[in-house]
Amino acid sequence: MEAMKFFGFLNCHKPPGMTSRDLVNLGTGAIRKSYRERLAVVVSDTDGSPEQSDAPTPRRKPPKVGHAGTLDPLAEGVLVMGVGPAAKLTSYLQLASKQYQAHFVLGQRSESGDLEQPVQTIDDAPIPTLDELQSAARQLTGRIRQVPPSHSAIKINGRRAYKMARKGVEVPMPARAVDIHELTIQRYEYPNVWLDICCGSGTYIRTLGMDLARRCGTESVMHHLVRTRVGQFELADAMSVQQIREGRCMSLLRPANEGLAHLTTLHLDDEQTWRITNGLSLHVSRTRTTAAGDKEVRDAAAIDPSGDVCAIAQRRSDHWRPTRVFHKRLFTL
Repeated sequence: MEAMKFFGFLNCHKPPGMTSRDLVNLGTGAIRKSYRERLAVVVSDTDGSPEQSDAPTPRRKPPKVGHAGTLDPLAEGVLVMGVGPAAKLTSYLQLASKQYQAHFVLGQRSESGDLEQPVQTIDDAPIPTLDELQSAARQLTGRIRQVPPSHSAIKINGRRAYKMARKGVEVPMPARAVDIHELTIQRYEYPNVWLDICCGSGTYIRTLGMDLARRCGTESVMHHLVRTRVGQFELADAMSVQQIREGRCMSLLRPANEGLAHLTTLHLDDEQTWRITNGLSLHVSRTRTTAAGDKEVRDAAAIDPSGDVCAIAQRRSDHWRPTRVFHKRLFTL
């Protein structure tokens, strides 16, 4: 019987109107159902007692599921879930670049910057030219300072900002640095403007659109947002809610290394795999590597001879030291 690996990423399409948590809960239920069914087969083949498989054995815990980056309920697009040990890799995946397509309407404002709060039309609002919008877009490209919206999930003194904002509490939001790799005016038909954005982690797209409008002397409200890519995971390849409900998660599970392509890769042999999974460091000069796509990322993904991620390591002086290790026996069933 071929082993099943509960270790990898699910590239999912979150539809508008569904929360990210609802989608993750749906995925978690589907993965754990597959796990229970697989465990029943393994137990049956091992000791002929399928009735013992109603619950995991003490050595087997149901796989965890986490996600890499929340999408607001009004938004849609790529939401990547980490399955099994890959749930601990979502923080690394969040370091990868993301692609968005957004539709804004100029000459409008709302307290939330999107359609969550009532929209107000501004009388006699200035009508920017395409050149003015493109000039503003260039000014907002690169590393910029951005003030997140008060209607966001950021915690201020331990409380979610949006919960305080909805109660009418004024929320001081600290500015932070974000990376905007590309900001393109995809289409412009006043008052509608469509943007294509490639950015780093922590960027608020509605704030970016609002800042773009303000540089042109007006305001804007985001009417639609689609996340089309997270790292190597594209919307065109994302699985639907229906496919999750049909139990197709395991057949569409992507290898964990696909979510770590922006990290340096360590290509290990059997001896090096044994060393690093037992907490031992590897000498840099004796380790075959592929350079990181993002030079600012210090971590490396260690890949064993079979192509599985076996560890995350950091370079310290002339050694690669493991910070997380993944043993096959813990995710293979």
